[in-house]
Amino acid sequence: MAKRSLPLGCVVVLIALGRIAPPVSAQNCTASNPQLAVTVLEKVLDACSSPDEVQAMQMKYGHDVILDQASIAGNLAIPVLHVFAVLPKNNECTSSTFDAAARTALAKLGDESAYAVIKKQWTQRRGGPYPARLDFIGDDWALLTLVEHLIQHVNGPGVIVLGPSDAPIDVRDGQLAQIRGIARRHVVPDFPDADYSPSGIAQWKTWLEKYKGQHLSTPVFESVSDPYLQCLARRVEWGHPDAILDIATFGGPSGEAILKRFPAPHAGEVMGARELFPEILQDEDGRPNLDSQIQGNLQAASLRFGEQKIAAQVATELNELPIYPGYFPLEAIRKLRFAGGKTAVGILIDGMGSSNRVSKDAQKNFDACVGRVLPVSQPSQEQKEAARKECAGFFSWADRRTGLILNALAEMVKNPPVPADAPPTSENSLKWKEWWTKNRDKAVFAIPPRASYDWH
Repeated sequence: MAKRSLPLGCVVVLIALGRIAPPVSAQNCTASNPQLAVTVLEKVLDACSSPDEVQAMQMKYGHDVILDQASIAGNLAIPVLHVFAVLPKNNECTSSTFDAAARTALAKLGDESAYAVIKKQWTQRRGGPYPARLDFIGDDWALLTLVEHLIQHVNGPGVIVLGPSDAPIDVRDGQLAQIRGIARRHVVPDFPDADYSPSGIAQWKTWLEKYKGQHLSTPVFESVSDPYLQCLARRVEWGHPDAILDIATFGGPSGEAILKRFPAPHAGEVMGARELFPEILQDEDGRPNLDSQIQGNLQAASLRFGEQKIAAQVATELNELPIYPGYFPLEAIRKLRFAGGKTAVGILIDGMGSSNRVSKDAQKNFDACVGRVLPVSQPSQEQKEAARKECAGFFSWADRRTGLILNALAEMVKNPPVPADAPPTSENSLKWKEWWTKNRDKAVFAIPPRASYDWH
């Protein structure tokens, strides 16, 4: 194939607070990018004879370049994907598993020949890794096959394996996560909220007997007519949660209707766009599960359209969810900050003070700490002050939470009563509450940034 130059002027540089700019070669959904994505795939194919050029392509477009570009190009990518899929074993792109990625992409695009190969590999599998990421393919066959496999092998050999540090890993947890991941992207009828316990397996068996052989779900993008919004919805289907935020930002009423076709999000899910509002995430390590980010983004996007059921859900997250290891406790502030508007501001203002769980737990833990460290039953004033200083760390989460709410509120309304860098005192919280009582029906709200979040 002749080499083609790739136009690079399609990147949207984000202007939202704390958002970093994407790499120059990053692409997302625009009117012209489906064909540009095909051009990228052709450029990668042209590089397949040289290990250095393949490495350069991976550096420029990422190691997931095949699936990433195919998610933008859609059916336009099928011809070049067919070429990748039949590359010889000694080819440099085969060494980089681009051929396997192409077959997976073809199967997800509905190519019967690629799909037949994956189904055959699955039926012939004898232990070892799965021949393809069925949860990524995510259609009815994939979902039913994964559920059937969980039922058949729930107590079989090899469900507990040693991990990288010789710690035991329960393979069934991963299988269950794959099954649930599909149902976080598609509306699946009567989908069980079940695990792999005996009672859970009984639920899966009942569900499988009812629905095996039936049509279960359709990817959202297939019913979207607008090419740009269809591309974004397809990107979600292909594992790019932040495309949901772009649907909300640029989709208007059509975007709102598209969001309602996704499964209703669960409470407590994690928002994507991890580079957005980094001051909120500064103490939270890791990048959460993509399917969880899909659901968290659906919450944030629905909030932008004023969805009251989701507003109540996020208000509960802000005020009632406990802090525990592995949980991202301030995600609700990010969702509300992204959404903007009257509903989000009201939730944040109502969440300030001592009525929320973080503040209650902080006070309870502080009192218990003071009781432990005081040396006598009738301490002096100096001893009380020393104990309070020693236990002050128990208030850090509550203070940080209040400070972040104050910061968010100052960015969400015009002429706020308290500046963004105001200290997290009860006096400043009271100023906001009093201001809201007087101004809730005449406040002017800042318009959320119209920035693209789907670029990686």
